[in-house]
Amino acid sequence: MLITIEKSLKKVELNVILSLLADQWWSKGRTYDDLEKILDHTDLIYVIRCPDTNTVVGFARVLTDYYYVATIYDVVIASEHQHKGVGKQLIQYILSCSELSKIHHIDLSCKNNVLDFYKDLGFETLDKSLNFLRFYSESSSYK
Repeated sequence: MLITIEKSLKKVELNVILSLLADQWWSKGRTYDDLEKILDHTDLIYVIRCPDTNTVVGFARVLTDYYYVATIYDVVIASEHQHKGVGKQLIQYILSCSELSKIHHIDLSCKNNVLDFYKDLGFETLDKSLNFLRFYSESSSYK
């Protein structure tokens, strides 16, 4: 599928991104204000557009120190564009970006149902004794 990937997002597209994130296990309950704050503190933003309609069909973001580690978050593709190579193109684009070319390693977390997808793109599982942990602050609305 022909797509374009851009490193910017128009404010009017925040609702589209919010709707893409609404059904994901990791982002349920995020509000428009939450998304604005998240993006204000995100280092790199990637938006996938369908060139025929210029509509947003996918999204991801990266937090990084630009030296040692980068972490990919919120990879999401509109359901009607999944299984068409769009997500693969997005991740390959992120991995080849000049901003991340000297990074020691790039991390992401995912559920088992998409593990093979990421392994096929070169990601490796770490030591199986490692755990993904989360701490919620007292003021967190996501408990």
